[in-house]
Amino acid sequence: MTMNSIYNSGLLRLLTGSLAVGAMTSCYTDFVPDIDVSPVLCVNSLITAGEPITVSVSRSRLYIDTVRDESSKVDDAVVTVYANGSAVDASYLPAEGDRIRIFVESRAYGTAEAEVTVPVSLPAEKLQWSATPNSVWTHTVPGWEMLAQITFEVKAELTVADPAGVENFYKVDYYGMLDGEVVSGGGWINPPEGPAYFYPGSLDCDYDPVFAEHIDLLESVSGTTAYNFSFFTDRTFQGASYPLHLRFTDMNYNVSSMDYDESLLDCEIVVKLSSISQSYYKWGLYDWQIDNGMLGDLSEIGFGEPMPGYSNVSTGAGIVAARSCRSYSINLRDFLREVIGEREQ
Repeated sequence: MTMNSIYNSGLLRLLTGSLAVGAMTSCYTDFVPDIDVSPVLCVNSLITAGEPITVSVSRSRLYIDTVRDESSKVDDAVVTVYANGSAVDASYLPAEGDRIRIFVESRAYGTAEAEVTVPVSLPAEKLQWSATPNSVWTHTVPGWEMLAQITFEVKAELTVADPAGVENFYKVDYYGMLDGEVVSGGGWINPPEGPAYFYPGSLDCDYDPVFAEHIDLLESVSGTTAYNFSFFTDRTFQGASYPLHLRFTDMNYNVSSMDYDESLLDCEIVVKLSSISQSYYKWGLYDWQIDNGMLGDLSEIGFGEPMPGYSNVSTGAGIVAARSCRSYSINLRDFLREVIGEREQ
């Protein structure tokens, strides 16, 4: 099986099972601690309701190991997936509420297992949004019917109804679409080929306080923000409706076409609201602390204990998480048409 493409570079850092070997001090030295560093199985899987289950298996290694490709492979791993107590094959599609157990066995590195329940997705009651142009450049050139550059932002309110009686965990993701084709979020190096391109901007995770609920007073006073942390819980609105406020900044739309083509204005932001397992939330919180939190900063300069990596696998290496997703579209066609101005057909 192959690794799910959701894993980003930060997730890979944790999930490869690297073992921290000491805190940073005023000077550096290389040493091998006198502890058991025998490699163990590292198991990773992000299970999504309605999609095939993929599992990645490797072995743990010391943080000081510099070779991280071939050295982490496990060639003799046997993976068995159980759904609600019964073994299933690769064709099985997990459903909301299923209890998934992953068991891995290797003669070289022993066994590893983890269990997770696929959460029930959260329907949104209402979606409202507005777009505001920041800069607009349009020009009339003979022979060119569409010639414009626009930067803008979008504010949206997604009202969600949290089920009562259970602690819930959520995550927001998004991506852009142009004329039916997916445009990745998070930036591009070179504009794609074609008469138009659309950059869907960045999600401002400081816009709604729910994304910062994990930040304490001391961290807030020190200037810590919820940058890039799109996870949240229902601790402040359990069992009630909540208007989740989203802000997408630095969005960019460019078009240069000799013909007036309505399809070039067909841009969307697709917001994906996921109900996630507690293990996914705890991994996200750990990753944020390492990169942006005060605990990670203190650990790096030697004023705090090294942060242990989070894992729900029996060996202490890897993450098995689950999610159920619902998507909501923000169509920008009318907004772009109004800003650019209609042309006679």
